[in-house]
Amino acid sequence: MFVGTWGYAVELYAAWPTAMLGGVKWCVGTRVDDRTCQSLPRDWMYRSAVFAEFGSGDTQRCLIAHHFAFVATWTRVDAATDPWCGAARFAIHLLLLLAAEGAHVSDPHGELRWVALWCLVLEGGLGSAWCLAWLRAGPYLDHGLYAAMALVLVDRAVRYCRRHIPFKFVHTHDHDHDHHNNDDHDDDHHNNNDDDDDETMIVPFAPHPPAPSPLCSPDRLAALNTPLSSVFAADLRCKQDTRPNKINGTVGVLQTSDGRTLKLETTAHAQQTVPPSSNEYLPGRGRADFVQAAEQALGVTGAVASMQTLGGTHAVFLSVVVCDSLGISVCLPNLTWPNHVSIVGGDKHRVYPYCNEEGTELRFDEWLHWLNHDVAEGEAVLLHGCAHNPTGLDPTLDQWTQLASVFASRNLVALFDCAYRGLGTDWTTDMVGVHAFARQGVRMLVAVSFSKNLTAYNSRVGALHLVNLTDADEILRYLTGRCVRTTISNPPDDGAKLAAHMLGPLRDRWHPELQRHCDRIVRVRRDLCARLTAACPSRDWSYVARGHGLFCTLPVDVERLCTEHAVYLEPSQKRINLSALNEHNLDHFVHAVVDSLLPPNK
Repeated sequence: MFVGTWGYAVELYAAWPTAMLGGVKWCVGTRVDDRTCQSLPRDWMYRSAVFAEFGSGDTQRCLIAHHFAFVATWTRVDAATDPWCGAARFAIHLLLLLAAEGAHVSDPHGELRWVALWCLVLEGGLGSAWCLAWLRAGPYLDHGLYAAMALVLVDRAVRYCRRHIPFKFVHTHDHDHDHHNNDDHDDDHHNNNDDDDDETMIVPFAPHPPAPSPLCSPDRLAALNTPLSSVFAADLRCKQDTRPNKINGTVGVLQTSDGRTLKLETTAHAQQTVPPSSNEYLPGRGRADFVQAAEQALGVTGAVASMQTLGGTHAVFLSVVVCDSLGISVCLPNLTWPNHVSIVGGDKHRVYPYCNEEGTELRFDEWLHWLNHDVAEGEAVLLHGCAHNPTGLDPTLDQWTQLASVFASRNLVALFDCAYRGLGTDWTTDMVGVHAFARQGVRMLVAVSFSKNLTAYNSRVGALHLVNLTDADEILRYLTGRCVRTTISNPPDDGAKLAAHMLGPLRDRWHPELQRHCDRIVRVRRDLCARLTAACPSRDWSYVARGHGLFCTLPVDVERLCTEHAVYLEPSQKRINLSALNEHNLDHFVHAVVDSLLPPNK
């Protein structure tokens, strides 16, 4: 640490006051960042002394003062990364200065010399300690050397402790002047980038983070155990499959010929041309032009009140919340979208006979008998508006009319889930059930999704329509005030703005494009039915062609289909998304299905 020649030591004498003051300035007044630490040479203070003129004086004092300046320089640098080291060096250079001054006063016992020796051991180890002993210890050279060697060991112990007692910097703010931008509160619209009130605190912390602890006991936590949705688990497994011939028939989205999620050209055009949102909060019922456009698209005359929702799932959820709050039980079909069961509650619903266990045949007569005799008056019944999920089996127009008559006579409430409008038969035909119920004055809560027909799956835009209800405004006020406000606060704008544009100016461009994809699904159904019949004539595959929409069920071993043929279905219901099939993979799919068939139920 010290210069090894007396000549250069003499050069330092004239520069030591300047060097010391420069070190103090660095120590107490200079902001140090990573760039400073990387760019500042370790011998900067030494090099500055080269420009000093030759002089004479107390060489020992010169060397100690110069060492003080060097240490002060690096005190600030080390404090940026190691506060303990910075503080130690600051104390060292003060003690060194005292040692230098002690050379000019009476110090018969040399206490200050030993203090300086200790400081140099902490700072530079054996070399610096021996150098000080040589310059200052005089006749006690041997003792100084031995002490220096001992103190080196102490120095190593101190360094070890310092590594295991780390510190960190914590930046605090003056809370009296701190303003936050918080979108969760209507009246908080402040931004403040003023850092004048910032303070820095050095806070000790443990070298290892504390071990986490559970929120509750294991027996209570078991009640929260929820497995990953089977459809998304199968989708994830398919995406991890590297086989080039894989078919992903899991999630209900439109797909391209190479298996990617499809986006309608009209939707892509709208997303590029629709101006950005104003960033203002929407009212609880949602964006006004979207709600109005959704009501008009519903095509129902009479009393209708509507609100915007986060997709069709949210609309179904709010419908069930209304029924549950009013003490109305909800009945579900024996085969339905699994999320319906989760929303209603596994032990809070009754099941009505909709189709056979395999999902290949609609059991309309049993359903009608159940509605007339087994359901209590005033109960709610969930219905799939079109493109039944998972079977694709829908009532005919005549059957919808009969159902509407029973609902009206029994004063039942219809909960329609219309998630796939435009992908069953066409935009108008897919709503014949809702229109038939509306004409007969049936009380309805209609949940509509625009995720599928807009191919805007992650925009989460939907609507809830209350039809033929005299208390619709009170119900919507409850939903917006107690459900929406306490969960999402306000509905989002981007998806609603896109949907309003598609339902309005781009409708004539959007509907024909949507119909082309719907027609392709119809052709896939017919081709699949024909090829399955040819490959396995002992089975009745006519239900595949009779169905509507994206889905149908297949009597197959799903695991074998996956492991041996790289074909993935929704496993819990053996449901296939027919949009995943095309002229390139249909033969492979038929071969896989026939090879994985389960024995027929007796």
